Amino acid sequence: MRPPVYKNCKTPVPERLRINGFTLVEVAAVTAVLGIIIAGILAIIQPMSRAAALKTTKANMSRAVDALAGYVHQYNRLPCPADPDRQNAVEPYGAERGSGASGNSFGNCSGTDVEGVLPFRTLGLTEGEAKDGWGRFFTYRVSPAFAQNPNAGNVHARCRRESVWFDTGGALVIGGGGGDVIFSNTGNINITSGGGPGVGLRNRNAQKARFCCPGTAPFGPATDIVILDGAGGTPIWPFTRSSSDYDDVNEVIEDPAFNPASDNVTVPAMVLVSHGRNGLGAFTEAGARIPLAGASPHEIENANGDRNFVSRIYSEGGGDEYFDDLVVWRTQDHLYTEAGGGSCGLP
Repeated sequence: MRPPVYKNCKTPVPERLRINGFTLVEVAAVTAVLGIIIAGILAIIQPMSRAAALKTTKANMSRAVDALAGYVHQYNRLPCPADPDRQNAVEPYGAERGSGASGNSFGNCSGTDVEGVLPFRTLGLTEGEAKDGWGRFFTYRVSPAFAQNPNAGNVHARCRRESVWFDTGGALVIGGGGGDVIFSNTGNINITSGGGPGVGLRNRNAQKARFCCPGTAPFGPATDIVILDGAGGTPIWPFTRSSSDYDDVNEVIEDPAFNPASDNVTVPAMVLVSHGRNGLGAFTEAGARIPLAGASPHEIENANGDRNFVSRIYSEGGGDEYFDDLVVWRTQDHLYTEAGGGSCGLP
């Protein structure tokens, strides 16, 4: 027989089945442990993330320099920067300034147009390859003398010396390679073994001469890039282009009075800047720069639009010593050597 059921009668719950809530002390302890675990995970992930961004940045900068060197080797000039303003650029976005909507004319960069973003479209790179590991565009600046039309302009005596660029001191050798030498009857052949008319048989690369030894007009030494060891510091590359001994490329000088110590023509032709983890000074797609509020003087120097750039050791020191930019620069000689196409020492 079932026992009677009484209303409002609660069956007592055994003590072993009761579930007690956490006390505030226990909640605080769990929260503290979780905080320690999360902090530990972040301490591992953040350096890994930063290292990955640096790795990507360095890889893309190296790829960009290779592309610039290849462009120089083919066209005997550097491309102008691209306009960072995606909406208002005259050229196709990512093409060098001055190339026009069709993208097939020479760049014409001077004044403020010598600085912008890497012309990835002109160089055959992707847009992502023109950015650093934090997804921001590299700043690219060119010394305008190295972006001018290579078919016009004068050159320094360094690239008009017969003994180097025209190699008139040696004999001309025909044959010896196992193949035939065929002389046609369509023109005259003039062969000499040292000087005189035989010079015409040697390589005379006027376009390369204009890049390796650009004239002072229309872009003089005062427009060339300067690389400093700190804001207002000492130039890392101590040489500047000479303002003398320039003349027409077709005027051959026999052993000119040329002193490399005082008549230098090798200077930084381009510079590429990643504005680092904080990104201060980097170009946005709207054509403006990320505000420089809180930037160190060294970072400001790399984003103020002048021809001076700072290249120094990475530092997270406070105040004026902070510097997280990555800076890569090359002279015209570096670019030819890097492309594997010889150097500016030879035509």
